[in-house]
Amino acid sequence: MADASEVVPALELNNVSKAFGGNVVLERVDAEVAAGEFVAIIGPSGSGKSTLLNIMGLLAVPTEGSVKVFGERIDRVPSSLLDRLRGQQIGFVFQASYLDESRSVLGNTILPLQIAGMKLKGSIDEALESLAWVGMADRWNQPARSLSGGEKQRVALARAVVHRPRIVLADEPTGNLDSANTRQVVRLLRELATRGAAVVVVTHDPEVAELADRVIRVGNGALVDERISSTPQRSQGNLAVPLATALAPASWTARLAGRVAEAINSLTSPLGKSAVISMAFAIGVAGLILAAGLSESAARMVDLSIVNSSPSIMYGRPETSGPVAVAGGECGVCSPGSQAHKGAPWRFWGWGAR
Repeated sequence: MADASEVVPALELNNVSKAFGGNVVLERVDAEVAAGEFVAIIGPSGSGKSTLLNIMGLLAVPTEGSVKVFGERIDRVPSSLLDRLRGQQIGFVFQASYLDESRSVLGNTILPLQIAGMKLKGSIDEALESLAWVGMADRWNQPARSLSGGEKQRVALARAVVHRPRIVLADEPTGNLDSANTRQVVRLLRELATRGAAVVVVTHDPEVAELADRVIRVGNGALVDERISSTPQRSQGNLAVPLATALAPASWTARLAGRVAEAINSLTSPLGKSAVISMAFAIGVAGLILAAGLSESAARMVDLSIVNSSPSIMYGRPETSGPVAVAGGECGVCSPGSQAHKGAPWRFWGWGAR
């Protein structure tokens, strides 16, 4: 464990290798990403870029080598703490937006906070702020299926950072976008790094890579070269803080899931593992059926709470201090003619502890 006064990288990979069966996908990779740094990973298809990103995001375990997050080795951390680390400190963005088409823009954005057990009023405010940051707050009540591809990706980005993660990982986030929407998404990712997050993007687009602080090229499972881009920004460091101290307590549902996962991992019999996993899958399917039945009433509760609340955000420029001006002339959250926002300070969420 790193000393508490030591400045450490947000992510650190040491001699990491990954094999699937007899196929070696990554071999002896060393890499670091600092807080406030925007790093692009490039390389041909099948070179190991996405596997490298999955290991950084704790979605895959290396066959050899070690991974450190904020100075602490992940292989020495219990799985329940890893779940909390992924849920609270890491945000994921993918090539497809993976929005629930039947839910509203707000309903999609608020999901990570609902899973974390945050109270409804607080989670609504946080989700609306995140949507305001990506320019989608005035569309909060629109169904996701009505959005364009670029709008969906911006909502996906809002969802990925609604819990204020200190690490943001994006796998081809602009792969399905035109040039205008690509520039907009990259600008937002760049802004995340400016605000202190460690941002890593896998991309095939040389224009996206050129906007990063540093470019890592991967080929045949190895780091081929590394270079500083033409427009690097100044990065920041993280003070080493024990993960158990840095993370908020998990909700009872997250604790239960972690204990079940640990129980499954502790089983040595393949037959026993299969039986428990099958039972867990059956329970999960039952939970999804129940969730589908409750989704409509839950969405109505969220919408009603929004209408009756007075969020502390402004949809406009930071210097705005008067009534809100959005498309259509109404706030879209408060009732027509409401002065709830008048004189309220515009604020933007930061990073780290709340």
